[in-house]
Amino acid sequence: MVKFSDLLHHQLLFVTGKGGVGKTLTSTSLSLFAASQGKRVCLIQSNDCDQISPLFNREQTDPSAQPVKIHPNIDLMNLNMSVNLRAFILTHLGNETLYKAFMENKIMKTFLESVPGLEQISFLGFVAHLAQKQEKYDITIVDSYASGHFLSLISTPKSIIDTKLGG
Repeated sequence: MVKFSDLLHHQLLFVTGKGGVGKTLTSTSLSLFAASQGKRVCLIQSNDCDQISPLFNREQTDPSAQPVKIHPNIDLMNLNMSVNLRAFILTHLGNETLYKAFMENKIMKTFLESVPGLEQISFLGFVAHLAQKQEKYDITIVDSYASGHFLSLISTPKSIIDTKLGG
């Protein structure tokens, strides 16, 4: 039988389930438990409306790739596609001017919003990159999408690989 504390041996946890079942509360509880065990936690949500900060009596935060300390040993990140793509471009190309020219162009914004799976792959890419670095956090807990959207999220990389596109 798996113990609740065994979950803390993983570097990355996704909390998912049917909408309204308490994913956010479960993610937050796991984070608090991990922090109480001395773990450094990165709690991630992908929500335009921050639902976690108010649980810690904090002001809601806007989506950002910068962590916000919300509790001892717990940092919160609220991600969305534009935040993820900005972080990717700045990390790999290191050029704010290029990012602005690319992302602040109305035609490009419209195009990027219409690309199937881009939001999911940018979210997964950012989370994977953060979890792999692991120098700052012992565990990354993701307050993830509802089950149907989560299945789409985790199947996106395989779908992209199956297209045999390069680049």
